[in-house]
This record gives sequence, structure tokens and C-alpha cells, in this order.
Amino acid sequence: MASIDRTAYPRVQTTLSAPELRTLYAPTEAEREFVTTHATEGSAQLTLLTLLTCQQSLGYLPALEAMPLSIRQYLGQQLQLPPEAGFQDTKHARARYRQLIRRYWEVRADAAGGSALVQQTVTQAAYTMSDPADLINVAIEQLIAHRFELPAFQTLDHTVTQVRSRVHQDLYRCMTTALGPAEQIRLEALLHVQAERSAFNRLKDTPRRATLTHLRQRTERLTWLDGILTPQPFLHDIASTTVQQFAAEAAALDVGDLRAIRDTPRRLSLLLGLRHRAHVQTRDQLAERVLKRMRATTNAAHERLKELHEPHRELEEYMLAVFSEVLDHTIETAEEDVATLGHSVRHLLKTHGGAEALRERYTQVAAYHSDNYRPLMGAGFRPYRAAFFQVTRLLTFRSATHDQSLLDALRFVQQHQHVRGSTVPNAIALDCASPRWQALLRTRRQMETVWQRRPLAGCVFFSLDHGWRCGDISIEGSDTYADYRQQLLSREECVTRLPAYCQALQLPTTAADFVTALRTRLREAAQRVDNAYPSNPALTIDAEGTPHLKRLPAQPIPAEFSTLERLLKARLPGRHLLDVLKNVQAWVGYTHHFGPPSGAAPKLAEPVLHYLFTVFSYACELGATHTARHTDGLVSRQV
Repeated sequence: MASIDRTAYPRVQTTLSAPELRTLYAPTEAEREFVTTHATEGSAQLTLLTLLTCQQSLGYLPALEAMPLSIRQYLGQQLQLPPEAGFQDTKHARARYRQLIRRYWEVRADAAGGSALVQQTVTQAAYTMSDPADLINVAIEQLIAHRFELPAFQTLDHTVTQVRSRVHQDLYRCMTTALGPAEQIRLEALLHVQAERSAFNRLKDTPRRATLTHLRQRTERLTWLDGILTPQPFLHDIASTTVQQFAAEAAALDVGDLRAIRDTPRRLSLLLGLRHRAHVQTRDQLAERVLKRMRATTNAAHERLKELHEPHRELEEYMLAVFSEVLDHTIETAEEDVATLGHSVRHLLKTHGGAEALRERYTQVAAYHSDNYRPLMGAGFRPYRAAFFQVTRLLTFRSATHDQSLLDALRFVQQHQHVRGSTVPNAIALDCASPRWQALLRTRRQMETVWQRRPLAGCVFFSLDHGWRCGDISIEGSDTYADYRQQLLSREECVTRLPAYCQALQLPTTAADFVTALRTRLREAAQRVDNAYPSNPALTIDAEGTPHLKRLPAQPIPAEFSTLERLLKARLPGRHLLDVLKNVQAWVGYTHHFGPPSGAAPKLAEPVLHYLFTVFSYACELGATHTARHTDGLVSRQV
């Protein structure tokens, strides 16, 4: 049975404020006339008015014995009855009032077609939704839209459960029909325990920090998942939300729980959904770890650039001194003696550490002068270079634009990954790279322009990082970094849904009417602003038309504030965190958002108690193990 707290099924509120009572239960003149016309005695009028207003606010007739005293007394005041006035609770009167109320509100009984509407609606929705609470909400929405009286929650839940079960059996059959014996054996093998651990538990492993070791573990995990099974052909006609629900249901179970499922198609479908979800999440995790490492490398380069601000002057003077010596040798050597000049310059460079060392120092000086951190990213990128290449070979990338230069550059650096030379041919157009990157990568070798090999790989991964974050590059089979365009509705689907959407939001259905309505709203808003401007001293507009909002003056602290603060601290009792969680639960009932992934009611003996301890343990960063250890068996594995 689904938990009613997780649905939109309307219920009578036990505690209502005066404004809420007026909003929900204040009768209109027409309703007063209706009540006095069809009921004469005070108790009969109170009963009819209560059922009439409840039908409007709830959509069904509740049990009168469950009606809160505040509502009964408020409606009695509206009828000028004494506070002790009671209801006329007889079956004959209730049946007659039900018919009168249905005619007044123009609603139909559930038996007059409501049950068939629920079955049709839930059957259609269950192929894309799996949570019983969501299906119940869809059924309630359609019943209200078609002016049907809501059935009892148990009746609605029973109908939804039956329809959902039939649809799920159909989905299980669709997912497993194409599975051959070899695929079924590989899926069933996930439940075999070897060395005190099963492959099923390995599927549910969570990622760790973005270190090099953990990055390699994620790449090994993706390779292992690829070797189990390719689930996409079996999930082609299944909604992604349904696959996610099946995966969440499987992840909440243990190996023994899955083995206990006698329905083979269901067991295989849950394993198939979990396998697919693990593959998708692993791709996302690999991308996230590459992004985190690139962000850390970029931050380290920024920090290194800041460190160069102090010693840069000495380094700059040193480079200028070397350049001055080169100029001296050039002046002292005859113009026609080019060979002697070249020999002396090479000897000079060798004296100062060699051309490579001077080139590195020049890079540092150039980075400081142009505030360019990119030349300094090599040290942080070098240890992760091989892992990044492995990740890019495991993932499949797609460009969201017509520009394919980044993917061409990625294929190019993959082809030259193991080249030993320091440069690679200038055979690609680096349109994806910024001018600073291109200036860093471009160099001369044997009178030809070439690319520096190692910085080129860093530039490509840096650009790939930017493409992931802005959506220009998508990862096939991913979730977070998928191509968002594939998730959009087609124009034909949008056109068919547009009238209902506009009606729900009270928007015009044509482009011309929409523009006219929008202009009217903007004109009215501008007029309201103009009317309020003269009386608004905090807002000024200068001669150039730029608005300025003045800083509000600080209000003086009252002299009695310190006394009030001292009294509050003295009189407010100390509260335990568990008491706070318990009180908030009593006020707003936030634990109704928790529960099994299936949407059914929890089977724990005291679910609220376990939920409170779970929130407490993770909010205080104790964890499940330490909380269970220090609660004397009150909570254990359920946390």
C-alpha cells in the first residue's frame, strides 16, 4: 500500500488558523440558501453545510466523526448555532445529502465511470512512471478534471496497484524477451558470491575522491561493465524514468532479496536496469573526475602564477642580461661571419644553462607579463596524462554544434599519444583553442611551424573540459553530460500539447495574442513603476537615465535590546538535536518524503524513529555505523 503522506490525496487538516478556515470553509450566500432550502433543523443544516464545503475543498465526503472540532464550531457560527451543536449522522440523511451535493457541484460518482477513467489513465502513465504515489496523483488530477468524486484512498490505491502490476509485468516481458541464454546467465552471475563479495554489490559501489588511483579504478570499472552486457538493445522501448526506477529498486535490495524474487523476468529486469544505470553513472563519474582534476590543475597554475609575482623581476633582469650579451656578440662579429656568430651565441646559451632552460625561464616571464597561467599547467597535468587519454578512449563524444575542430584535435592527440618527439606536425586547425593557447603551442622546427606535443594534449583536455561544462560537447550514454537536444520534445509533440498547456497557465494560444498580452502586462508594470517612483526616496534616476538604489540607513539598536537578549538566553531551555528533529517532524511531517523506492508504505516497525536517527547520524557526520553502535540496538541495519 502506498503511503498517503507521499500523495496529493486531500485530507481534512486537524489544525487550521482563522484565515485558513475562512478560505476553505466560509460559505457563500448561494451555499447558505442551498442549505436552508434542503434542511430545516440546526443539526441537519450543519451536516449539509459541512459535507457541502468538504466536497468543494476535498473532492469527496469525509466521515463526520473524523471532522475536527474547530471546523464544526466555525461552520456552526456561520449558521448561528450554539457551539455544542452536533451532526445529523444517519445513513438515510447522508445518502440524500450526497445526491443533493453532487447535483449542486455537478460532480459524478466514482461508479459512474471514475474507476474506468483511473484504469485508463494509470495504464498510460505507468509506462513512464513507476512510483505509486505519482500514479495516484495522476489519477486524482484526471478525476478532478473530469468532475468525478474521489473514491476512498484505499480503493484508489488498490486500483493503482493492480494496474501498475499489470503494466510492470508487460515491461518485464518486453525487457527480457530478447535476452538469450548467454545474457541471462551473465545477469544471474551477478548474484553469485565469490570471496565474500558479489558482482551485484560491486555494481552499487560509490565513487571516491578524484585522485589518480580512484580515476584508474573508475576506468577499470567501466571496462568491467562493458564486458558484462550491453543493455541498450533491451531497453530501447522502455522509458528512461522506468529504467531509473527499476535500478533504484534493485539498488535498495540485498543479494538475498533479489535471489528471493521468484519471478524471473522481474529479477532479470531489475538487474538489467541496475546494470544500465551503473554504466550511465560511471560515465558521469569519470567525466566529473576529469573536470575536478582539470579544475585543480588550473587552480594550481593560478597559484603558481601568483608565486611568480615576487621573483619575476630578478628573472626578467637575468633574461635581459642574456639578451644583452647576445646583442654584444652580434655587434662585435662581422656581418659576413655568420658561422662565428652562431657558434658564439650557442656557446653563450650553453654557458647560461642551455636553450631549453632559458626557454623555460622565458615561459615563466611571459606568463607573468600576460597574466597567462596556461604555460604553468604542465606540472599538474603530467601525472594524469595517461589516465585522461584512457578516459577519452573509453567515452564517446558528440559535438552539439557544427564545429568539429575539438573532436578532430582529440583524435589527433590520441594518434600521437606515444610519439617520442617534442613536436607534432601542424596538421589540424585549432579553432577550439584561444589565441593564448595557440601562441603557446606554436613553435618553429626546421623552418616549419609545428605544435608542441605535450602542451597540445593539455590544451585539448582543457577545451574538452570547457565543452562539457557549457554543453557544446556531450558524452554518449551519459546522464549529466548527455546531449540535451535529444531530451527535448519535437515540434509536432509541442503543437499537440500547446492548447492544454496554455489553458492550464491561462496564456493565449496564438503568437499574436501572446505578444499583445505580454505587451499589455509590460505596459501595466511600467505604469505601476512610474506611479510609485515619486514616492520612493530610495530610487533615483540620473540625467543619463541610469537608475540608482540608495543604501538604506541603518536603524539604531534599541537600548533594551541587550536586556531582551539576556532574558532570551536565560529563559530559552537547551534543546537536543533529536528533540528539534522530532518537533519539526510533528509540525511539518517532513519524513513523508522518505520511504522505499517502490513508493509503498515502509515495513519498518517504527519508520519515523529510524528516519529521525538517519537524519541525525548523517547531519552530524557520525555515519550509520557509529550511530547504530551508540543507540543500544535501537537502530541498526535500517540506518
